[in-house]
Amino acid sequence: MIAADMNANSPFGLPSFDPSKMDPKLLLELSQLIRELPPEKLNQMQALMHNMMAGFDVRRELEDFEKSLPPGFRERLMAILAKQAAAEASIATSASPVASTETATPPEAAGIAATPAADRDIRQARLTLLQAVADGRLSPEEAERTLFPS
Repeated sequence: MIAADMNANSPFGLPSFDPSKMDPKLLLELSQLIRELPPEKLNQMQALMHNMMAGFDVRRELEDFEKSLPPGFRERLMAILAKQAAAEASIATSASPVASTETATPPEAAGIAATPAADRDIRQARLTLLQAVADGRLSPEEAERTLFPS
């Protein structure tokens, strides 16, 4: 439910969540959003997190919890996480210089295993969807349907 590196263990294929790498403004926004939850929801979320970390399968309980969240909470949460993913993507893009394909040596020729282009394309597509959710151009439900068609 919460979104920084792509992690196969993360729900919905979203990036993993590391608050230490999060923009302080977005972290503040996230903590303010969490504080809006009623105390019983906070307790329920804490119990779910505890059980998840203990290795229990809490998918069913997590779905029920998510359905019982206040109206608009999920959308606001997804928007915050999308902003974080977009910020990290822009940092990664600006940090890595782009080489010309005509002069670049293929990684295989240099004896380096290349990351499959498909993995990069999927990651970029996910980040694009998250950015669209953050900008309000796409609802979280539409993004989820796009990522995980039935």
